[in-house]
Amino acid sequence: MSVVELHVHAPGMLGPLPADAAALIDTTGAVGAVEELLRGAGATVGQPWAGYRSRMRLFGLADDDEGRGVASLSALGDGIDPGSDQFFLADPIQLIPDRDRLLVGVSGSEGIPPGTLKALMNELNVYLADDNLELLSGSSGQWYLRSSTRQSVRSLPLDRVLGRSMSECLPWGEDTATWMRVLNTVQMLLHDTQVNRDRLVQGRPVLNGLWPWGGGRLPEAPRATRWKRVFTETPLTRGLCLLARVRYGSLPDAEEIMTEAGSGPILLDLPDFPAVRDAETFADWQRALGAFGQDWAEPLSSAVSRGHLRRLVIHASGWRIERKRALIPYPRRRRRLRDWLMTR
Repeated sequence: MSVVELHVHAPGMLGPLPADAAALIDTTGAVGAVEELLRGAGATVGQPWAGYRSRMRLFGLADDDEGRGVASLSALGDGIDPGSDQFFLADPIQLIPDRDRLLVGVSGSEGIPPGTLKALMNELNVYLADDNLELLSGSSGQWYLRSSTRQSVRSLPLDRVLGRSMSECLPWGEDTATWMRVLNTVQMLLHDTQVNRDRLVQGRPVLNGLWPWGGGRLPEAPRATRWKRVFTETPLTRGLCLLARVRYGSLPDAEEIMTEAGSGPILLDLPDFPAVRDAETFADWQRALGAFGQDWAEPLSSAVSRGHLRRLVIHASGWRIERKRALIPYPRRRRRLRDWLMTR
């Protein structure tokens, strides 16, 4: 038996990268397996959508550059019933003083013991309750802000504000004044907590703010979806599967996925690759690319060549890359990995 059609969603695998970073890539070892997988493939290129946008599109749902509706779908896939409430992703951020402005940086909640995290959320929720808001944590660790009343406010996704001045990226809408008051209160409450004192000792970024985005209620289910089965660890994709009534499971290894024989297309949704902003995140991205080469590129390339996988489609950074087994072997044009990279 063979897998008829496998789609691999790998957001950020091929960038975008700073233009001068492409020449720095080391294509030896496992990264070279990625280059080999792409060699001779047919491809079309489009807009390098962020991961949340391309996931919505893979399920035939409307998307926008603000990610509206992403939070409620993520909550659904994260073990939370959104009901008719409005949800926002509430990403922990580090506000970094820079002369007369505050820059938005990555924080996260890694390293906070579960009991401490729950106590922190309970403390914040005492103040948020006055505005019918509640801070929740999903099974993945993602933070959410639930509103039992309609909030007419919009904001940019976190990936579009990192490294920028907060004053340039403020939310907007009818309820902006209420929203800004809530965010300022959260900042003051987080300023001098034991959590941040511990994080300073651990050398972790402090958690002194929240960035809510992706607000909205659950959308209507898509009329139809092409996927027979989906493999993912991403709450948004799990939520999309639940909405569309598509079977899903945790990420398998390459050998396991080759046992999924059948006529319908299978979607393998991988975690987002690290966004490249500096030398440190470039190293993180290259390590993730090497892991993809070892875990997926080598076995998938072999599966296509042997006929165990009839059609492979990779969705990455705006590219739609297709590999099929050639019935008559022919030399494949050598295309370097850097030729595939999206730069900015």
